Amino acid sequence: TELEKAINTGQLNKYHFNFLRNILEKTSTFLGYEKWGDLLPQTDDGRPNPYVARVINISSHSKFSSEEVADLTDDDKRVLRYLVGQINEMYRFK
Repeated sequence: TELEKAINTGQLNKYHFNFLRNILEKTSTFLGYEKWGDLLPQTDDGRPNPYVARVINISSHSKFSSEEVADLTDDDKRVLRYLVGQINEMYRFK
């Protein structure tokens, strides 16, 4: 997929978080989950990880156009790579 190619080449941008959120929203609807966050990696107590949900929310939405930054920090790239890897491992997407 385009998202995986971007991860492999390190050419990640903010809109890739939008791709990921869109995939999660559509998949959760298809599978009958109430919230897309239910598809995220879970914490030790079995609940969706609030940190990764917050990162996706912050990175895929902003209130002001001045907040729109196409480039991601190295930490944001690391989180995106982690999330895509975890979601692929959990759900075996092809």
